[in-house]
Amino acid sequence: MAASNLPNGRTGVFPVISRAEISAPVEVVWNTLIDFKSYREWNAFVPSQQVADKNWKPINPEPQTIKAGDNILVHAYLQATGSYPAATEPTISKETIVAVDHAQHRIRWDQKTYPSLLLWTERWQALSEQKNDAGENIILYESRIVFGGLGAYFVKWLYASRLNAAVALTAEGLKTRCEGLV
Repeated sequence: MAASNLPNGRTGVFPVISRAEISAPVEVVWNTLIDFKSYREWNAFVPSQQVADKNWKPINPEPQTIKAGDNILVHAYLQATGSYPAATEPTISKETIVAVDHAQHRIRWDQKTYPSLLLWTERWQALSEQKNDAGENIILYESRIVFGGLGAYFVKWLYASRLNAAVALTAEGLKTRCEGLV
């Protein structure tokens, strides 16, 4: 397997990392990843992610093309088990898209819910065309969320295992969705 397409990022208290090998064209995977409206169909961890205005109000209808500087409301279920539980309320995080690179198939957003001294996150997602161990062409999906700030120690202690499971579930959901589209 070739090198990662994830750029170097910030160093924080702890990272949450996932990967998936996807047998689908890169554009199918990329378009699925940046189509926030489709998240409810495949993403058990974050079934709702909405573009918001500068006051954090959802924009309806949402723009078809996301760009750096867009605010997003991320509705996350840390109890993700394959389908999001209707009996629990999501955690809503305010994030800002920092980078969208259509040529390199990479996107990054950062948490804006709390002051960065208390808690910050940096999430990168990237795709790369590679060959698997059998020599077949695949798309490697990679996700890395780095948590930093004083509150990150608390988040790590309470939620690290659930976050790892939820991000892995997202990778598997993306794989299943994209392979089902081709």
